[in-house]
Amino acid sequence: MYELSQPTKVLEWAKPEGVFVADSTSVNNRYEVLILSLPPKLVSSHTDYSKLTKDRDFKMLSGGFHNQPVHSMAMVSKQHFVTLSPSDTCDMLLWEIQEEKDFIVTKDSFKGQRSETYDATHETCCSSIAGNPHEKFQVARGSVFQNLEVVDLESGKALWSNKVKDNSSHPIGSIDFTDKSSILVCDATNGLLSMFDTRYSSDKENTTHTSSSVKSQSVISHPEEDSQKSEAEDESRPNMGTISGPSWTCSINIPSRHNRETTVTEDGGNKLAAVLSLKGEVIVYDLRNVNKPLCSATVTNKRKAFSPCIRWSPTQKNLLSVSGWDDCIRIYDITTFKSQPSQSELAEPMFIHDGHTTSQEEASWVVNHIWHEEEPNLLLSAGSDGSLHAWEWLPT
Repeated sequence: MYELSQPTKVLEWAKPEGVFVADSTSVNNRYEVLILSLPPKLVSSHTDYSKLTKDRDFKMLSGGFHNQPVHSMAMVSKQHFVTLSPSDTCDMLLWEIQEEKDFIVTKDSFKGQRSETYDATHETCCSSIAGNPHEKFQVARGSVFQNLEVVDLESGKALWSNKVKDNSSHPIGSIDFTDKSSILVCDATNGLLSMFDTRYSSDKENTTHTSSSVKSQSVISHPEEDSQKSEAEDESRPNMGTISGPSWTCSINIPSRHNRETTVTEDGGNKLAAVLSLKGEVIVYDLRNVNKPLCSATVTNKRKAFSPCIRWSPTQKNLLSVSGWDDCIRIYDITTFKSQPSQSELAEPMFIHDGHTTSQEEASWVVNHIWHEEEPNLLLSAGSDGSLHAWEWLPT
């Protein structure tokens, strides 16, 4: 366990034994960015969990400060990472880890493109970023579809930018690279997933994503179909009800970032995407066959999440976890999900971590959580009260 001075929305692995955290609120108009080491016993395959062990706490490896809050973060090399502040311009900072001096310093800044159609009423419209695991110093960033771009940090130039007018003002829920030149983007207003091939200009003719060869933007799923469509036309979509507003986020099931180049096959492998709504609706897609969802489920009956988060296990393809409605993280096996579930029927989790539950009167919730990229059952979670937990779940 570790108690941060302020709650963190940022959790990103620095290396197999380290993790980034960052303040979401200021102290004396300064925001702290830290690299913490995981407890050694948690990353040892020889740990005997039936006994008490030493070194069960996090330790600070290095840190730094900035005058802007950090909304998201991405590694771009072993010694460098970038951060984004929560704004529609997507301004980036490049940081360098100076291990011999035990601190982090900013090396460069990159101004973003302000969206002409930015809608300030979207309460969850914040900047998103993803590092390209196949190309050092290359990131995708955007707050809305209009200012979505891929940037080379060494030259400071945009390698690709989105020129498609459709949904240009819609906020982005998440971004991730599915391979060296393709990015998957989730529309936060409706759960729409769009695939962009960055080798081609995005203003080319749109095509449907039916194979690994894509020439332009391609809409691959839409949880919220047009209300004028007949039921026969909409049989492929689970009956999950109507969602409106900035309600969706997405997670992609791809191999661990440390092993992607050697484990991803040329045809893309069995990559899965799961979209999550604020109302707890999960819809799973196979990116090789996106004509219809694989399965779906409702994971909560609470009306709205504080901080919705969905993550795939990087080592066990059928496991995903969700959090954000309360002080628990729930792990699910998607093989128990159904193709046409009842909206009132809740999926049964295979494990619930309730370590963030406290006896205090003030309610707390899980702000973020991530899986370790190499240790199969190890997770890290952050609470709204500043708590930081590293924990392992043991399958029964």
